[in-house]
Amino acid sequence: MFATRLPVFTRLNIAEKNTLTREEINKMIPASVRWKADNFSNLFEQPTQFYAVAVVLAIVGGGKTDARLAWARFGLYLISSGLVAVLTGRAALLLAA
Repeated sequence: MFATRLPVFTRLNIAEKNTLTREEINKMIPASVRWKADNFSNLFEQPTQFYAVAVVLAIVGGGKTDARLAWARFGLYLISSGLVAVLTGRAALLLAA
């Protein structure tokens, strides 16, 4: 992700424009560069929520059904992310980023 974004940021002098909002930066950089960062953020959002719920269930004393449902949701998320990557032809790019 950084290998594709840093050259664009350097070319646009974004580091020197430290008052720009995220929306303004997103308008300046090409979509092909922007989606890599968006995908990276999305990939880390769901597992973080999963671990938070898993810790709460461990403290509260959730049963086997709760644990199985949590793991099933996490597994379905991984499968859907993989399918999206393969079906959109971005699997190789995602693995390289």
